[in-house]
Amino acid sequence: MSLENSQQQTARQILQSEIDCAHSLLQSLDQEYEALAEHRAETLEEIVRNKQEKIRQLEHTSRQRERLLATVENITVCEQHENNKHYQFNGNKQLNDLWDELVDIAERCRHKNRVNGSIVDLISRQSRHALDILQGIVPGGGTDSEVYDQSGRTQALSSKRSLVHV
Repeated sequence: MSLENSQQQTARQILQSEIDCAHSLLQSLDQEYEALAEHRAETLEEIVRNKQEKIRQLEHTSRQRERLLATVENITVCEQHENNKHYQFNGNKQLNDLWDELVDIAERCRHKNRVNGSIVDLISRQSRHALDILQGIVPGGGTDSEVYDQSGRTQALSSKRSLVHV
């Protein structure tokens, strides 16, 4: 069947709901970025919970869209990279514009999430490095290293040392 008026209205409502959810998710990702950048661990946990709830809402709305559009003809569906679908609502500029807006916001969310993930990874590596130092493990050292002593000769150094000797 083609996209009838009631289906068009439902599709517009679902797409607008997805757009609203995606904007809300982007705001959460921005808050997460700020909390990470400012090292506000006490607020980060709440922000992450909020972000996860928004992701669940977005997934629910996306499933609604998928169910509706699976029953409609006159829509071109293209599979793109990473198993993402791209819809072309043939002859319906309003639905095409809503879809393009949703795709744009989703890309911004994906980029912000990757940036936040990179920050988390960097902080994690810095923390592991600091813990290694506190435990007396020579950072980046293999099992044994060589260092110069006071007379200029090399001497073997174990990678595990007491913090007193570090």
